Amino acid sequence: KEMVGYKEYEIEDSFDEWAELVHPEDLPSALEFIESYLNDPSIEFNMEFRMRHKDGHYMDILSRAFGLRDKNNRVLRIVGTHVDITERKRAERLLRESEQKFRTIFDSTGDAIMLLKDGHFIDCNRATLNIFGIDSTEEFCSFHPGELSPPQQPNGVDSMIMAEGQIALAMNEGRCFFEWIHRRKGGDDFPAEVLLTVMEIDGEQVIEATVRDISERKSAELMLKQRYHELEQAHSDLKDAQAQLLQSEKMASIGQLAAGVAHEINNPVGYVSSNISSLKIYLGELFQLINTYAELESELPDGEMKQNLNDLKARLDLDYLRQDVEDLVDESLEGVHRVKKIVQDLKDFSHVDEAEWQLGDLHAGLDSTLNIVHNELKYKAEVIKEYGEIPEIVCMGSQLNQVFMNMFINASHAIEDQGKVYVRTGQHDSDWVWVEIEDTGKGISPENLPHIFEPFFTTKEVGKGTGLGLSLTYGIIEKHHGRIEVESEVGVGTRFKIWLPIHNDEVIL
Repeated sequence: KEMVGYKEYEIEDSFDEWAELVHPEDLPSALEFIESYLNDPSIEFNMEFRMRHKDGHYMDILSRAFGLRDKNNRVLRIVGTHVDITERKRAERLLRESEQKFRTIFDSTGDAIMLLKDGHFIDCNRATLNIFGIDSTEEFCSFHPGELSPPQQPNGVDSMIMAEGQIALAMNEGRCFFEWIHRRKGGDDFPAEVLLTVMEIDGEQVIEATVRDISERKSAELMLKQRYHELEQAHSDLKDAQAQLLQSEKMASIGQLAAGVAHEINNPVGYVSSNISSLKIYLGELFQLINTYAELESELPDGEMKQNLNDLKARLDLDYLRQDVEDLVDESLEGVHRVKKIVQDLKDFSHVDEAEWQLGDLHAGLDSTLNIVHNELKYKAEVIKEYGEIPEIVCMGSQLNQVFMNMFINASHAIEDQGKVYVRTGQHDSDWVWVEIEDTGKGISPENLPHIFEPFFTTKEVGKGTGLGLSLTYGIIEKHHGRIEVESEVGVGTRFKIWLPIHNDEVIL
């Protein structure tokens, strides 16, 4: 009575009173069941029905009963229990709703989802049947995982063995993701992504296998690869055309170098020629004095002639002539040395495309390049060297010299009146060296800075640049597996920093 909210005196222990509390929909079946029990007390009395609480709401009740019998097995009294199972029934309803929602989602997804237990399928969704072309869940569950694939995978491994291996891996790792070739019921193969995830259902480990048909994606990838090869071919053709333009740019640079070298050669050759002419005169006078001594000095008596000879010796200053001859010879040697150095520097640039990988001294390359472009820089900039200690590196020295030359020429063009060019070097850990070239020129505007390494891009006037110098520079640095950084501020200057690896694993010296 208390369970349904009534006091002891509010309800009598009569069948009719209790029947009025039973939900009208449950009452017929409850009466039928009670009648059956009374006619045959040997059956188990175990009944669920809804009973009205005093406040009007209905409760779910589980009723159990058994009969007390005499020695002749006659029922003397029926003893029963009523248990409020409202919360349990509510939980069961929520569970059913949850299962229905799960099944709806399970069946509505486009990926095939299947459950495996002990290596065999126990359930699958509708997408599984559609993807594999199978008519029913029962038919699908008759297959072993390996039987849904061609006998062998593309790598030649037996599908059955490999499937078992993937399942074992998932059981050990908790999940396993891989690409697979599956076979439809009609015999068509298709590529798929497979995700195996281990979960626990009713205390037992079950594997959820999600299979996604990626046929369309693979077709798109194949088409993309074809397009890529087409673009690669077009890029190769463009590189050939660019190589011709680069050759033109290089020849223009060589021409500029030749003009500078010619100018530099003229100076040492000029003063060598002048000194040799002076030397010739001095030697003539010296020989004249020597001859005069030889002919007259021993024979002339003391007198006017001898006095004249002495005057001539004093006027010509034989000791000075001898010393000056030595100085002239030294200057001539110095001029010849400069000529040889300039010619040698020119040779460093004369076969850029024939360069070979070898150990190179970057400092020597920078110095020789500065000598080549000396005429370009000397009237506009003071070159300040700040070399650090760096080792020789594996490189194509002549190509790096081409890079340095482009940098120095660009620095010269960036300086409008007078400025400075800083050349710095250094080493970073045991793998990298760097070369930094900074000028105090007009700088590069922020909108142009991202484009300076693009072919044909130039900020110079028409006819003064092809826009390939920095593009060539970028390609050479990339070939050396290095990188190039640039910072610039308009009106302040530009700084290029080139990073180069000390070693190259692809080159065997």
